Parts: sequence; C-alpha cells; structure tokens
Amino acid sequence: MPSTVSGCPPGSEVEILENTAWSCAHGVDRWRADCGCASGAHPGWNQAWRAPLRISFDMLRDRLDPLYRTQAAELLRDPREAREEYLRVALDRSDARREQFLGRQSRRPLDP
Repeated sequence: MPSTVSGCPPGSEVEILENTAWSCAHGVDRWRADCGCASGAHPGWNQAWRAPLRISFDMLRDRLDPLYRTQAAELLRDPREAREEYLRVALDRSDARREQFLGRQSRRPLDP
C-alpha cells in the first residue's frame, strides 16, 4: 500500500451496493447520463452534457495513463506511489513539503 493510505487506516467498513446512489433514484447514472432528475425546476434544464463529459474523462484517462507510466518512470522511483503521495503536496504547497516529496520520490535531483 502507498504510504498515504497506510497512514490513514479506515474507521469502519461498509459494503457498497453496485449502481446505487443515495442522492438519485437512478443510481450512478446521475453521474454519467441524462437520468431525468432536475435540480431547482429550471425549464429546459437537462443533464445531457454528462455522458459526453464522462466519455471525455475516460478517454483522457486512457490516453494519459500509458504516457504517465513511461514518462514518470524516468523521473520517479515508483510513479503510482508518487501519484498517490502527491495529494499531500497539493494540500500543503510549502517548499518543505515539495522538497520532501521530491527527496522521497525522484530518481535524480529535480527542481521543486
């Protein structure tokens, strides 16, 4: 497990029911399709934009992942672990945090 996960053990265990969502009777389709639910009763409002956005995000992920793996492997000891640990840098943008991250993750000296 990456260090960021092992440092935050779970407080409880839950079971997720597939394709369900507490906020919509249509389940997870609310996040990937025009499920038909409306917010605020705005005339003409719809969610038709969600499916193309989800497809775009998936396509972007599928194209970036192989590129990240090959390019990051030249710079980072463990690209997957570095990706997970980078959340700490995003939450604390201090020079010290960036230098710690690069010290642990980089294969060679890198500028912060």
